[in-house]
Amino acid sequence: MKQHKQFVAVLVGRKTGVFNVSRGSTSYRQHITGFAGVRYRYFETHSEAAGWLAENEAERSTQETLPEPIDYKSEIHQNIEGWKKQGKTLYFCFGYAENEIGRGGWRVVRDNGSSIKEWHGGFKKTSKTRMEIYACMMALNYAKKQNSVLLTPAANVLKTLDRNWVDAWKQGGWKKKRGAIPANLDLWKRIHPLQSNKPVKYVLLPDLDELLEYGDPITAIQSWMKFKWQSVTKDFGFLDILGTKSLRVR
Repeated sequence: MKQHKQFVAVLVGRKTGVFNVSRGSTSYRQHITGFAGVRYRYFETHSEAAGWLAENEAERSTQETLPEPIDYKSEIHQNIEGWKKQGKTLYFCFGYAENEIGRGGWRVVRDNGSSIKEWHGGFKKTSKTRMEIYACMMALNYAKKQNSVLLTPAANVLKTLDRNWVDAWKQGGWKKKRGAIPANLDLWKRIHPLQSNKPVKYVLLPDLDELLEYGDPITAIQSWMKFKWQSVTKDFGFLDILGTKSLRVR
C-alpha cells in the first residue's frame, strides 16, 4: 500500500527543519511561502527527511545571505485593519476533510471591527472542496451588509466567485462553455441568488495557519468535529455525485 508523505524537510526558508504535514496540517507553509530561494522536499518518514537535511547541510547555511522575504503576514494584516477602518465586515471561510475525502467540516469567522462571531458545520462523508464552497456559501448567507469582504485560501473557489462564473453557468443552462456540467453544481446553484443580491469583495487569503488572530482554522474545525460529531448528517449532494453504493456512511 502506498504511504502518504507525512513530513516536509525545509532546507532553505524562514525556519528550517522537519515538520509534520499529516492530518491536514499546513502550518509549515508559513516557513516557505514567499521566501526567496526556498528549498524543501516531502518524505514518507521523519528519518528520510532528517537524512536529506543532513546531506545538504552546507546549502542550509547560505540562507542568511538571501534577500529579505516578502512579509505576507504583515501585508494581509494591514489590509484587514484598513478594511475594518472603512467599516467593512470581514468573513473568513475555511473548509477541511480528512484525507481530502471523508469526514469534513467548514468554519466561517465574522469580524465587523467591534465583535467576532463564528459558525461551524460538517458532514460524515464529503470533500475538502465542497467544504470550502460551503463555507463561502454560508458567509454569503450570513452577510447582512453589501460592504463585506470574503476571504478564503481556496483559490479555485475564490476565482469562480470573483469572476462570476456561476451566473454565466446559469445563463448557459447550468453548463460550462463547452457543455460540461460544473462540479458541485448543487452548491453553486444555492450560491447564485446569494451572490447576485450581495456585492462582495473577494480576497485570496494566504494559506498560513498562524496568519490570523482567530486561531488555526483546521484545528478549529477538527475540534468542532470531535465534540459535535454525533450531530452531523450526510452530505447528500456529495453522495449523489459519487453514488451511494460506493459511499457507505458508518
